Amino acid sequence: MPEQPQPSAWSHRLKRWKMSFAQSFGRQPKGFLRIFPRCFATGTAQRHYTTCTVDHRDYHDDTEPPDLEYIVNKFDADRAKGQSFEYLLKNLAPGEIFWVNRGKQMIIAAGHVGVLRSRLLMFPHFWIDRADFDKIVALCQPGPNTDKRKAEQLRRFAVPSEFVEPATNDVEGHSLTVFAAIIGKEHVWALLDFSRLVRIHIISRDTMWCLDDLKLDTKIWPSLWVCFGDGPDWNHERNACLAGLLQWRTETKLCTNAAASAAICKVLCDNNRVFNGFGHHLANDFLHSIGIFPGTPAIVICEDDVLFDRFFAAIQTYMDQWKSPKYLARTANDVNSLNPLAYNTTSNTNYISLYVHVYRKSLCAKVDSLLYNLLATNGFLDEEHTIGEFHDICFTRFLSVH
Repeated sequence: MPEQPQPSAWSHRLKRWKMSFAQSFGRQPKGFLRIFPRCFATGTAQRHYTTCTVDHRDYHDDTEPPDLEYIVNKFDADRAKGQSFEYLLKNLAPGEIFWVNRGKQMIIAAGHVGVLRSRLLMFPHFWIDRADFDKIVALCQPGPNTDKRKAEQLRRFAVPSEFVEPATNDVEGHSLTVFAAIIGKEHVWALLDFSRLVRIHIISRDTMWCLDDLKLDTKIWPSLWVCFGDGPDWNHERNACLAGLLQWRTETKLCTNAAASAAICKVLCDNNRVFNGFGHHLANDFLHSIGIFPGTPAIVICEDDVLFDRFFAAIQTYMDQWKSPKYLARTANDVNSLNPLAYNTTSNTNYISLYVHVYRKSLCAKVDSLLYNLLATNGFLDEEHTIGEFHDICFTRFLSVH
């Protein structure tokens, strides 16, 4: 699942791409939305699932009259029939492309539509030349579902052989599931998700979207994010985040049910209204960086002034790194390949080696002397110590701090 680092890097790449485009073509990039309902999830008899929801209260169909010459794909038409998003299956007007990320979420707008994507299993967005994109979506095929009827509904796009990297697995053939795309004359932004767990919320309106619509101080800013319910962004809405953190502490101290005793790592991952941007990676690495055991009950941190003050100060410093020039230079680079589907080995290597310290790592983590002494003080380096019980530091070996 994407966490704060991935949307931050992607937004930086978009900014760099837009500047480069303007320099090359002497104008700002424009695009229009196209959705691909043939790839949307269907859910099961036990669990209803909706890939796409819409808000078109401020939109009228005559704003973008249907083009009678436009032919809707049969599979898209079948899946969209009677659905709230059916009105989008037409040639939509292009407009300048704008975007903004907020924690794990991101909205990209063009023309009369804004597309908000929810948290995904991965963060599979990519920019691709229009000609290459047209080749990819030219041929769709049934999905891999063992139920042939569902496989016909859950379609995917076959990847042309020219985009297949050498030595890649070819057990079931190469394919992509494209849910939506902002399509321009030269380039395309596409949203993928191999698991089909992505959810998108499309906001249509009669007026064209503009840059001011996606600024923090606009009246519509809060309403843009209501659909998925996540809270403010730790990099762009710091004051709101800190206020939410203090409110969370107060509520936790007053709580009398099991929620107060939930492990702090689980709280960081699950409470997206306060800790938007956190997931399993950031939660584990952040807690390690301040010497707090991931299984520590949230109430313990909230009731201990010293512990909470450390938590309060450190979370700000920790989240600052995802907007730093150093982080963006190391991880937000473009792949060095003409193949738009090539794996970005450099970005991945830099991210894993420099920004993932303990999450899913089996090797010992390197720590500085300050953190070492903190871990030693808490008994975390003593094999005989039981976390939560008293730890006698009389025989603890500390490191000198220079």
